Amino acid sequence: MDIDNIPNIDYRLLASAVKYYEELDFDNINLPWVVDDKFTNETFSGESIKCQLGSMIGSAEQSFLCMFDELSDHNYFSVTPCWRNEPVTDKLHFSYFMKLELFSKGDKVDDFIDCAKHFFSHYIPYRDLDIITTDIGYDIEYNNIELGSYGKRLFNNQLYSYGTGAALPRLSYAMNNIIDYSPNNSLYI
Repeated sequence: MDIDNIPNIDYRLLASAVKYYEELDFDNINLPWVVDDKFTNETFSGESIKCQLGSMIGSAEQSFLCMFDELSDHNYFSVTPCWRNEPVTDKLHFSYFMKLELFSKGDKVDDFIDCAKHFFSHYIPYRDLDIITTDIGYDIEYNNIELGSYGKRLFNNQLYSYGTGAALPRLSYAMNNIIDYSPNNSLYI
């Protein structure tokens, strides 16, 4: 294994994200990291990574779908590893990483984008965070680095919203490549 392709996760930054979303009254729930193919196929058209128990999640969105009937209309988040079949790995693309995923039944995309953009602005200048329209929703980017994706979909004829609260190491990489910025309101705990 190439040591340069092992993601360096800043768990203090991840803990700060947990604290931030808890203070916004999101419910932090534990979710499965392995789900049935029917849940990975809902959000991902490629080949998922398999293990004895099923498909390893590419995002906690798939885990939320697995638990969908047990969820209320509240805002949720969960921190999970994500596994991807990346054709090329580099400083921004890894076969696995950690992500705090936002989820709610109904249309909360604008709220999720606002919350995430505010969180990112504790570490990256707000003025430099761009909202990009994509084929499936929106991305928040800094200097062409995607910090998170946001959108809404139907599952069992019910609308739900999803989004990235923090993905590491990508957020750390973006933070380390900022020029002339010293956050004075860092959320590090």
